[in-house]
Amino acid sequence: MKPVTLLMIEIGFCALRLGAFTQAGKLFQIAAERHPEDAAGSIGLAMVALGQGQVDNALTLLEQGLEPARLNREEAEKLLLITYMLAGEDRKAGQLHQQLAHNSPHPASQEQHEQAGHFFNPALSAN
Repeated sequence: MKPVTLLMIEIGFCALRLGAFTQAGKLFQIAAERHPEDAAGSIGLAMVALGQGQVDNALTLLEQGLEPARLNREEAEKLLLITYMLAGEDRKAGQLHQQLAHNSPHPASQEQHEQAGHFFNPALSAN
């Protein structure tokens, strides 16, 4: 990625922190279009959507942005996990959590897996 695009993404995140959603969205859109292999643009667009209370839009942006992404993919998946939770998509969140845990260089213990299972599926706690 060119330094100018990296700078554009950084400015986008600064704009996002200031609540300048329109300006941030424009910068992230350009980054996403120019570099679909990097999830940073999609992450930024999803954060703009979340900042505006558009959870379903954020889900769509992340799911579509992950398809071609190779760079910053894990960060996008983590934000997707949180967004699934915000959308009440507990089953999808649990599946993605398992995938992330499985691919982690620091594997979780069996107890941690069970705790996560109970978190994402409270019906397991009733047993």
